[in-house]
Amino acid sequence: MSCSSNNNPCWRKGKGRQKVEMAKIQNKTNLQVTFSKRRAGLFKKASELSTLSGAETAVVVFSPGNKPHSFGHPNVETLADRFLNRNVQETSNDVNDTDTLLEMHQRANLNQETLELNRLHHQLELERKRSLELEAQRRWCGPDLDKLDYAKLAQLQKVLLQFKVQFESKVCSSGRLGHLPLPGPVLSPERMGCPSFAAGGPVSYDPMAGDSSVLIPYSSTSPTPTQN
Repeated sequence: MSCSSNNNPCWRKGKGRQKVEMAKIQNKTNLQVTFSKRRAGLFKKASELSTLSGAETAVVVFSPGNKPHSFGHPNVETLADRFLNRNVQETSNDVNDTDTLLEMHQRANLNQETLELNRLHHQLELERKRSLELEAQRRWCGPDLDKLDYAKLAQLQKVLLQFKVQFESKVCSSGRLGHLPLPGPVLSPERMGCPSFAAGGPVSYDPMAGDSSVLIPYSSTSPTPTQN
């Protein structure tokens, strides 16, 4: 039974050549294949135009992955300089287009790396300043007295009392003790966890101690602690 007749039910008409929709291809694989084919066709047309008419042509294409591709006769850079009205000496016709493109691509990568390096340096500087600010805040907060044992508290009190004596002696020797009031407490009792603040006791600040951030109340009559 032959299927060559148009009246035969087994004969099917093909779809023929369909029109391609002019819209961006979403499938990445199809997108890359289409780009490669169309790019080759575009470069071929530019080459034919140069061969048939003697025209000087230049085509530069960036792929979806931001990779440059170019075709030029005699070369892309010379034509680009002429198009931009630059007063530069035209390169010779035997300049290798691949080497020229590679040099341009390397310069672009170097500029991008320089920008990234500057951005990282700026970010590092901001982090350094932030670290210094946090360290300054930590110093004014002082240690958690609830976490210090008796020996450390005793050592801390001894250092602060010594500093108090040295401070008052220094002020007295300068003759300005009567004109220099001692500061009141700068931290609340809740922050320091010490009842002497609630009683309005004075505070001493020792910037020369091991932990220079300590602010702790003292009493001029406080005895030196002794261990049992």
